[in-house]
Amino acid sequence: MNVVIVSAVFPPEPVVTAQTSFQIADELFHDGHQVTVLAPFPNRPDGRLFKGYRRSLYHRESMGFSVIRCFSFLSRKSTMGSRLLENMGFAITCSARVLFLPRPDVLYMNSWVIVCSGMVSAAAWLRSIPVAMSIQDVYPESLSQQKRISAHSLLFRVLRALDRRIAHSAKALIVISDQFRETYRVDRGVPAERIHVLQNWGETSSVNVDARGAYGLRLKYGILDHTMLAVYAGNIGAAAGVETAIRAFEYLWNDENICLLIAGVGSSLGACQRMVEEKGLQDRIFFYTPWPKKDTGIVLGAADVLLLPTQGEQSLVSVPSKLISYMLSGRPVLAMVHSNSDTAKLIIKAKAGWVISPDDPVATAAALKVIAASPPEDVRAAGARGLDYALCHLTREANLPRMIQLLLETAETRNVASMPRY
Repeated sequence: MNVVIVSAVFPPEPVVTAQTSFQIADELFHDGHQVTVLAPFPNRPDGRLFKGYRRSLYHRESMGFSVIRCFSFLSRKSTMGSRLLENMGFAITCSARVLFLPRPDVLYMNSWVIVCSGMVSAAAWLRSIPVAMSIQDVYPESLSQQKRISAHSLLFRVLRALDRRIAHSAKALIVISDQFRETYRVDRGVPAERIHVLQNWGETSSVNVDARGAYGLRLKYGILDHTMLAVYAGNIGAAAGVETAIRAFEYLWNDENICLLIAGVGSSLGACQRMVEEKGLQDRIFFYTPWPKKDTGIVLGAADVLLLPTQGEQSLVSVPSKLISYMLSGRPVLAMVHSNSDTAKLIIKAKAGWVISPDDPVATAAALKVIAASPPEDVRAAGARGLDYALCHLTREANLPRMIQLLLETAETRNVASMPRY
């Protein structure tokens, strides 16, 4: 079988879905299939080209299978214009390549939605290539929740119509949650039999907690054994909601046994650092940046509780991929998400932590006080339950075989119907 994988992120980028796309390609390659990956030049998460790479229109490299790097613009700031330019650049070069590659039996797409996914889908339709499309976020609803566009605007309606059309063109939609499935079944009108729920997964080996290193990290910041350390680890961007965790410490002045470590990079890092300084919280809130991937086990292992903030109703239209590594670390999670979100349902089902409302620093402070006052063995037990759940449901061993089977089934649908008209 000849497979083309279009992936907006790909190793060496340290992003969960980059690893997912790599593992799909690697598994198919070792099963004897011909695999070609189309991906941008690596630059995530901070929009800077990785060392050893130089952008050109196309560049071919080998990871056993073939990887074709396609030109795209770099987005160093998380602005609408910057992201759109990045999206369009990759959409043009990638879809052009799809038109001229040897015709594959199936195309798996894990890319930026609407612009890139639309152009690649159109190129695939012109060549009668069946597409299996991975949906990581619901757009344009996600843009609306980030307050980038209004849900009542003409632009929102146009983007939703385009997303509907693109979704209908795919032979298989692979969504990461039940809520996403219902959105595409009910709002977008995609037949239920073409929608498949398959959660993202992580590598158990990628989160090997380093107890010695974790202890050293705590010592580095002067965090004593009796201090409860909350850790946020991930992209510090506009939609991350890290500011809520910082503001919570305004209500924890007298709780000196609670500290926060923020690990990562992103467009909001500078603003968060300034906020900590302005509020005089430098002795309670610390930053670990940049955060090398090799230190993942150290950073997560240093935590007594891991924070998962979100903004507005963002948790209703996305599931943070960092939740997987959080749970695989064996540490409990305090999630600031809507109670009816898929993230909340997963944490409650796994009994892996606590769920409170987003954008509420008072509730966050209260929850941290409760956790700090709880018996340590109870807190550790929540983390252990999360690890057990993740090992059963959120690992490569649990989910990759299902993904490969879906691609094989999609490849069997040779007679691709015309794109629907509306």
